[in-house]
Amino acid sequence: MNKDLPTAQGCLCLRPGVLEASTRPPPPASEPAVTQILKGEPNETLPQWMSDAPEIEKLTLAVPTGDVLIMITDFPSRDPAEIHAMVDLQAEEISPFPPERTQVAWEVCREPGSGSSRVLMALISKEKLQAAHDALFPFTGPPDRVDVEVMGWLEVMKNHGTLPAAEDVWILILTGEDATLVAWHEEGPVLLRSVGTPDELTAEIVREELLQARMNVETAFPGARMDRLQIWHHGEPPEWRDGEGLFPNETFHSLDEISPAAHGILERSRRDGLLDLAPSQWREEAEALKNRKKLIRVGAGAAAMWILLLGGFFLWSGMQSRQVRQLESVNLERREEVEDIRQLNTQVRSLAQFTNRERGALEALRVLAESTPGIGALELEEFRYRKEGGQIFMGTMGGNVQPFNRFLDELTASESLVVEDYDLKQTRNGYEFRIEMDWRWEDSL
Repeated sequence: MNKDLPTAQGCLCLRPGVLEASTRPPPPASEPAVTQILKGEPNETLPQWMSDAPEIEKLTLAVPTGDVLIMITDFPSRDPAEIHAMVDLQAEEISPFPPERTQVAWEVCREPGSGSSRVLMALISKEKLQAAHDALFPFTGPPDRVDVEVMGWLEVMKNHGTLPAAEDVWILILTGEDATLVAWHEEGPVLLRSVGTPDELTAEIVREELLQARMNVETAFPGARMDRLQIWHHGEPPEWRDGEGLFPNETFHSLDEISPAAHGILERSRRDGLLDLAPSQWREEAEALKNRKKLIRVGAGAAAMWILLLGGFFLWSGMQSRQVRQLESVNLERREEVEDIRQLNTQVRSLAQFTNRERGALEALRVLAESTPGIGALELEEFRYRKEGGQIFMGTMGGNVQPFNRFLDELTASESLVVEDYDLKQTRNGYEFRIEMDWRWEDSL
């Protein structure tokens, strides 16, 4: 999808060889919907549509009316939980499919009386839903909701002002694959029935369907007075128009003069509590897909940051390696000079042992004596003085290590000597220690 465009809500109507796709900006935007009609199979039309369409934040699938069984009845309750239970019982009685293979949804059309609800319930085979899911999933993922195409047509007609507010009327909608009969009573549908395909209809068939439907409507809704007929069609009116009139006030209307059904479905998708045939598994699947996409985006961002940091590290490492090589080259060039300075420094240190009283053996013994704790705390048994520099003290003490710790602290605090290493070992009679020290030559040279 084109992410350069603002996000939108989308509606898809899948028909044999045709894809009707509509998009509309989400609320509170008021821009009109835009519709594309693409011919071909879904694996051809869906990629073509997605390459031009904006990113869809909510996708609705409008299933053909002929695939759905719709029943409208009054229930003696307004409690959603009670209505849901009554819908399930009614669905088991009228469904032509086993319960486990039937998807059921409902919406409240109106509340005609005290404590009652007029409920529209829709049933569809899960196999048909799965077929639509399989066609969409590789390209768009699972749709967020599923509506029925005829509900979109009724929404558009109502908004267009062609459905009477206080009158009863039959509505016959002739689309490419479906012929749907609607009984409009008390500002809403009270019967929705598929009567085949437009090509199969004749004046006689329409008359028979109307007579049968009229008995059903007037039995269920005694106040209905169905004496008008609106016929909606694409292109030219049906051939049986010039025949004997079905009703005295029969009228014909063009579907091409109003908005597509998908626009009505998009309008319905903005309201809560309306028909939704999408299985709960689809919503879980859609949520998992969104989380997976989010994880991929986060992972891609982290990978890009890691690559950037890694590139910076390699650049810094290369610069450091180049500097090291340059320094090594300089060291190799001055190796003889460095060696001469090192030998001279050794000679100066050796000479200082005899010429500088501050670096002599007596000075080392003085520091040692001043640092030694109280009498008998520890005994110095050996003192090694090296001409090239450095001293080694070795001795013993009893079982208490505190005197040694104080002795070591005093030596460490000395301004002329530095402790380079020490070793403390426990023996049968106490401890033995060994301390290596050297002059602070760097301070005097």
